[in-house]
Amino acid sequence: MGVSPVEPAHWQDASATRGRVPGDRPLRLRPRAVRLPVMSIAPEGPPVQFRLGGRDHRIARVWGPERIETGWWRSRCVRRDYYQVETGGGERFWLFRELTGGAWFLHGEFA
Repeated sequence: MGVSPVEPAHWQDASATRGRVPGDRPLRLRPRAVRLPVMSIAPEGPPVQFRLGGRDHRIARVWGPERIETGWWRSRCVRRDYYQVETGGGERFWLFRELTGGAWFLHGEFA
C-alpha cells in the first residue's frame, strides 16, 4: 500500500508533496505514545483535528495511512495505521490509530 497525501482538492497545491517521502520518520519520538482525542470524517478515515496540550490542532494536510503490524509469531500484537499530518500552522506530527480498538495516539513530531 502506497502512502499518498489525502486532502480536499481545495487544499492541494504544488508544494503538497514536496519534501514528503513515504516512510519518513519524525526526529522526535515520544518515549510513550500519547493518547489523543481525534476527529475524523469517517470512523476508519484520516484525522481532521486533534487536541493536544489543551489546544485544538486543525489538520491541513494528511499523508497515509502506512500500516505497521508485528508478525503473528510475536507475543504482543501491534496493528496500527500511521499518518503524517500537518496543521494549518505548519506543525507536523506522526499520529497512529490502533486497528484493534480505534484509539488515536501521538507518536512523534517532525522538526
